[in-house]
Amino acid sequence: MGNEEIFTMIRQLVDPAPRERKKALEYLGKYPDRNEVVQGYLLQLPQAERPLAILLLQKIEQEGRGKSGVAAQVMALIRHPDYQVRSRVFICLGRLQDRFISLPLVDFVGSNPGEEWQLRALECLYLLHDQRVVPGLSLFLRQTDNPLLVRGIIWLLGSLGGKEPLDVIARWAASPEGRIVKSEVILEALALAIASLEEGMAYWEEVKKENPVLDRFFRYSILPEIDPPHFFVYPYPDYLLDQAKARGMGGKEFKKLFYWDRPT
Repeated sequence: MGNEEIFTMIRQLVDPAPRERKKALEYLGKYPDRNEVVQGYLLQLPQAERPLAILLLQKIEQEGRGKSGVAAQVMALIRHPDYQVRSRVFICLGRLQDRFISLPLVDFVGSNPGEEWQLRALECLYLLHDQRVVPGLSLFLRQTDNPLLVRGIIWLLGSLGGKEPLDVIARWAASPEGRIVKSEVILEALALAIASLEEGMAYWEEVKKENPVLDRFFRYSILPEIDPPHFFVYPYPDYLLDQAKARGMGGKEFKKLFYWDRPT
């Protein structure tokens, strides 16, 4: 018993023989120390080939939520060279719901890893809903050469809600840089932030009253209905699918990444 046997059974999860895969599933499923099993998954993950890596990430997602340090260990693979594994890392991070990784994710966005990965990080931050990221994300609004990132951040700030995001969105929208994002997205972000406040529209009217620039800029603006929101951190619904197809993935293969796949 112990780690070596756990490691052996983990590797058998992708054994060509169905009988061996079933044996491994039963062993790992019944093993009494679940923390030890999750740590086994995490230790095997860095060197695992794609099929096993994706399966391990699914297992970690199922059993690792609420366990200290799990998300941080998964985040170590956030630059994995395999596109499918890297994509599954982001899916797992969002679902683990560990705010410990919120600020490291902001740092990752600022490291310029590429547009798709920046937007995936924003999706994780949306799922984590951590107000601490507001100051760091606000700094990236100056990156006018990356309009899709800026657009995603503006919408994300609105979805986080609160007075600070509302102030950031309003002042940015009224600045020259605000022209790079469609007004519909900006107004929805504002509406989301306002809706999160107990004072609601009364607070917004007070903000405009105290700032003539904002009052003039938003004087004829009509806030949209936000139930449900029309936008998200991605520029359109099939953005990630298009990114995957550009890398040779089929639609079914892409969608499988989002679901738990029980080995047979």
